[in-house]
Amino acid sequence: MKKFPRTPHIKGSKGTSDDIFESKYLYKGLVIATEKMDGTNLTLGKDNWFLRSGNSKNQDWTFPINNFYYTLKDKIKDKDFILGEFLHWTKSVYYDNLDSNYYMFGVNRNNTVLSWEETKKISKELNIPLVKELSKIGYFEDVVKEAKNNISKTDNIEGFVIRPIDSFSFDEYGYYVRKFVKSDFEGVRESKGKNKFKENWSY
Repeated sequence: MKKFPRTPHIKGSKGTSDDIFESKYLYKGLVIATEKMDGTNLTLGKDNWFLRSGNSKNQDWTFPINNFYYTLKDKIKDKDFILGEFLHWTKSVYYDNLDSNYYMFGVNRNNTVLSWEETKKISKELNIPLVKELSKIGYFEDVVKEAKNNISKTDNIEGFVIRPIDSFSFDEYGYYVRKFVKSDFEGVRESKGKNKFKENWSY
């Protein structure tokens, strides 16, 4: 499994000095905006899981990840890698009504990020919630406008991610995917506690 790539910011997005910013988005196809959740980037495979920074499986703090992963691993297809955010810990955003401690945003199969419809289908098969859609399907400028309007209505959100509704090469993730972070978002690297989950959720 390849290391998860960095996602470029669009114009107006808040970032840090080592982030990637792209002034133009050259992909001309239909896209959708989904919520950018403030968690730990985590890829799940049939035989292993990976953080964006690498595999940290043997560390004490990874117990919640392992506890979640081993209830699920046998359901993952051999050539699939589930892409998502692990939300057990609170970072900058406190979530008080999560359906799960992991939310999917994509599936990498044979180095191809599957279409959004196929991703939704696999989400149902694995019983893993998807990140929230923040726009209708459309073209880039319209989708960005709608997503910005939607995130302006709530404080408890980091931003959004734009991705094609069709499948695309994982090697070209930085070409096809963009992100936007709200100007008032103050990111932190260290956990500040745990998020809250719905009472009927358990693994």
